[in-house]
Amino acid sequence: MGDTQAIGVAYRDQDLVRSRITDPQFTLTGLSTPSTPLTGSETFALNQSGVTKQTTIDQIFTAAHYGMFQDNNTQTNVGIGQVPPTGNIMLLRTTDFAQGVTIASNSRITISRAGTYNIQFSSQFLRAGGAGGLSSVEIWLMKNGANIAETNTHLTINNNGGKAVAAWNWLIQSTAGDYYQLVWYSTDANVEMWYSAAATNPARPETPSVIVTVTQVA
Repeated sequence: MGDTQAIGVAYRDQDLVRSRITDPQFTLTGLSTPSTPLTGSETFALNQSGVTKQTTIDQIFTAAHYGMFQDNNTQTNVGIGQVPPTGNIMLLRTTDFAQGVTIASNSRITISRAGTYNIQFSSQFLRAGGAGGLSSVEIWLMKNGANIAETNTHLTINNNGGKAVAAWNWLIQSTAGDYYQLVWYSTDANVEMWYSAAATNPARPETPSVIVTVTQVA
């Protein structure tokens, strides 16, 4: 790298014991030429408040973690048939792209690094049968297998063939290894989280049953 080149990795402002790096042109000096790409474990001397310490690149420069996930299958209201009834865990069987956020067991949004994250989703619901009137759907968030208080929201679907889109977000504070699941439930067995294939005339893309994005914000 040499003594005057900036480190070529993505980073965000990071507190370092009362010191803050904010200049995007910040350079580190005294580094030997590293391997390509940098692993984050390279060490260098840092002078802080008159004290020289050894630290690593990944302790200062931290690329934000993120992930985009979806599911291209219709997900039915199987929970209504359980005794007692249970919530339906939203399945996320496709990973579009991700860094540091993974899906385990087809549903567990797993965080590898502690921080504050924005979990945002949209899901397409359909009332596939039944008589007239309204059907209710509830959606909430679970952490490590337990419901998170005050995360539930209700929406309604009109009549047979009616559709509704749920789309909102939660801001969560996570430790490394925590996992989150989105859950839905309806007292109407005809309600489903619906997938639609691509269409033509005009050309239109698929409608996933659910899309989830996870973004580290701090």
